[in-house]
Amino acid sequence: MPRRRPSLVARLALAYGFVALLLMGASSVFLYRALAHAAWRDDAEDVNHASRSVAQRLDAEGEVEPDGLDVEEDVFVRVRDAAGRTVVESGGMDALPASLFPGPSGKLARLRASDGSRWIAAVTAWKGGTVEAAKNLGYHARLLDGYQDTL
Repeated sequence: MPRRRPSLVARLALAYGFVALLLMGASSVFLYRALAHAAWRDDAEDVNHASRSVAQRLDAEGEVEPDGLDVEEDVFVRVRDAAGRTVVESGGMDALPASLFPGPSGKLARLRASDGSRWIAAVTAWKGGTVEAAKNLGYHARLLDGYQDTL
């Protein structure tokens, strides 16, 4: 007995389901990548703003109090003089030794602390030394890992 082919309706429904599955998968990946990029851009802006604003304040006033380092939430700042000695730093910077930071190139750096935590950092020059700013990427990493697990 000859085998019957599925009806046209069944084949179209199967094709529609396959195309819908592909589109949903592609849109999920696109949205995940957009979220990851937006999180990175926001963290980069926070770190850049903190390092530049503290450097501008130092250039204008010549000194800054520890309270003046609280520029952005969850961004830690260290001010170093021209000899490389720490002048003042915000709480939390002890997790990142000064040797991890690059020179004041104006580019962002990705750092990994000794405890394995990931950070984004920027170094800005001021007339008396450098300003190092860093933000822990742990929150966004956990957020993205949660989304990635559901993909």
